[in-house]
Amino acid sequence: MDKSADVDHMNEIKALSVIHHPNIVLFMGYTYQDNCIQIITNFVEGNDLFHLLFKEKKWFDILDKTSIAEQTAQALAYIHRQNSPMIHRDVKPPNILIERGTLHVYVTDMGLARIKMGRATMTQVRMIGTPYYVAPETFQGAAGTASDVWAFGMVLLELYGERHAWGDVKSQHHLLGNIMTKQLPYIGHLDESRQTFVELV
Repeated sequence: MDKSADVDHMNEIKALSVIHHPNIVLFMGYTYQDNCIQIITNFVEGNDLFHLLFKEKKWFDILDKTSIAEQTAQALAYIHRQNSPMIHRDVKPPNILIERGTLHVYVTDMGLARIKMGRATMTQVRMIGTPYYVAPETFQGAAGTASDVWAFGMVLLELYGERHAWGDVKSQHHLLGNIMTKQLPYIGHLDESRQTFVELV
């Protein structure tokens, strides 16, 4: 790792160390080995939202869905409202941990987070994030807080719709085409959850 990259990573770690929110995993330290930084957080007894929805097929009732959505939104709002706003850049169900027995939400994997510097945003040329949840501008290296909001919208579609947001897309090429042209996933299957979903968005 060159000196400039090392400074960037240390600045990011410093920013993560001051994040304290009940719905974000607690940063406890880091290790540096084999040119790789590993972030250490508190342990959450439970599983991630993707596993619960699509592996265990656990369908939450409307109140539980709304609680999960609100807690996730509060975590994102917190990092976006910092004096130097932070961008998560990889908001997706696997990065939303649900504590067993309480349904307490912890947003995790803050390692991709970047600090928004004034009007400019610290970005990289390569696309960051998971394609199914990234916003159109992310593919052009212009991720911002709105990109997290887009990704959160995709999470809501899966949480309330109980299926993959882009489940009808057959290839990644098709997926990228839909995102770049700002086409939205089909939501006609939403029923009793629709009103709450629309209000949240």
